[in-house]
Amino acid sequence: MISPDFLPLRSGARLFSYGFAKRLQENYDLHLVAGYIKKTTKKEIDHMGNEFKDISLFCIDDKLLFDFIKRIYIALSFSIVSGYYYRRSALRKIREIIKEKDIKSIVFDNSASLWYYKKIRKEFPDIKRIYNSHNAESRNMSELIASSGGIKRMFHKLEYRHSMKYEKMVLEDDNVILAIARQDALYYENIFSIKRDIILNTPKIDFSQVKDEGDIMDFKHRLLFVGSMFWYPNVSGIKWFINNVFRELIRENPGYKLYIVGQKAERGVLEAVCRGLSDNIVITGSVPSVDEYYKTCDIAVVPIYEGAGAKIKVLEALAKGIPSVISTYCAKDYDLSDEAILAEKAEDYIEYIKKLSKDPSLRIQLHKKGKKYYNDSMVLSEDIKKAIEGIR
Repeated sequence: MISPDFLPLRSGARLFSYGFAKRLQENYDLHLVAGYIKKTTKKEIDHMGNEFKDISLFCIDDKLLFDFIKRIYIALSFSIVSGYYYRRSALRKIREIIKEKDIKSIVFDNSASLWYYKKIRKEFPDIKRIYNSHNAESRNMSELIASSGGIKRMFHKLEYRHSMKYEKMVLEDDNVILAIARQDALYYENIFSIKRDIILNTPKIDFSQVKDEGDIMDFKHRLLFVGSMFWYPNVSGIKWFINNVFRELIRENPGYKLYIVGQKAERGVLEAVCRGLSDNIVITGSVPSVDEYYKTCDIAVVPIYEGAGAKIKVLEALAKGIPSVISTYCAKDYDLSDEAILAEKAEDYIEYIKKLSKDPSLRIQLHKKGKKYYNDSMVLSEDIKKAIEGIR
């Protein structure tokens, strides 16, 4: 498995890669080539050596001149993302493992791996290829174009053209395609006229439960949203929630408090929407651990209505044991029924949050069912196993 953006494990994308690699190792003889940034601690690197039987790590933010020139070329001709994650040492190691271990198939993990995909396909055409898509990148880029301006808009337009080309290359290749979200699979099928099956690979991430039944019985009117505020679906989602749901809640009960936990947005992004609510909204920025917020808050809200990929914050909330109210848009890729409360309109959120505040038995029920769902979903699906076995 080639995963250029792997460490440190401080983002949903990296946690997804890590969880998938662990499940592959449970079922197959895995050789992992993974990238890390310099701020990764020695403890984390040593931990990976204990977690994986065969792992080769390479640094993605060193300053080698040859790599820098090559990365500029890849960024301009193929993909900015792939260019950023290219390292000659990694490609050399991949070639070495292929020859020494007689590799028959390779998992290319997310768009950061696609320059390696292109090179390996050319040099080793008989090796079977599996592409693990984290997002429909061209869809993300088209939405970013619509929501940005200036230099950022130019950047997104360039990467949109690149992503259309490389996604077309991968989707038309003779390989196995895994999509993190059902909506991404449908997008690929419609935009690129793909006739074969795309296999769903929902996140399998090791989260620990932090909330017990005693925490759930004690209701303090604390709502929680977890997500980085540099990601546009999170920003637009929480803005919508504050304007249409939260203001209505505190109009009836000023005791409600909303915690927004995650990397802060650029200055000015949330200030206007939070005006006049300084006593009711806490924006934490990056925190060492989100666990204390999952433990002390009463309800997690996920009011997201756009963006490609599965929303990992849904899985995390279920695993942590917190009762959750999430959008139907986010629930689709997890096939949820009664493990969380699904909401579509502002009125739904208001009604269900009020109901949960008064009904401890419902909160306990969601706690138990969410935990069961999470535990049951942490295995590699039979569809993925069949696809891998079919190309070995």
